[in-house]
Amino acid sequence: MLKKTIITLLGLAGSAHAQNVNWGSSMFQTHVQSDGATGFSTPEFTFQIGTFAGTVDPTINDANELAAAWRILDQSGYDNSFVFFDSTASLDGSGYSDGLNAEPGYDFRGKKTLYLGL
Repeated sequence: MLKKTIITLLGLAGSAHAQNVNWGSSMFQTHVQSDGATGFSTPEFTFQIGTFAGTVDPTINDANELAAAWRILDQSGYDNSFVFFDSTASLDGSGYSDGLNAEPGYDFRGKKTLYLGL
């Protein structure tokens, strides 16, 4: 699923408390692919927010290493009617996500960076 498009998004606090992660794009905005002209469509595009396990660095590791280390926190599709994508995932006190297709049993606490994968 993970393609080469990775955008640095935000960090998570290393808290023992539950927290919500709200993420997405603006509604009714023009969203285009890297060619600057072609729009998004469903089900062609799936958006995932996640991180990399271990010491994988998306700026230097190759695509196979990135795909193997990718840990999904949440996933969203694209809404053609309202021209946006968004979702909310909750992390419990153990750092586990209830997000769509979230990595089972993966502790997201203390991850300094989350990424958006297309």
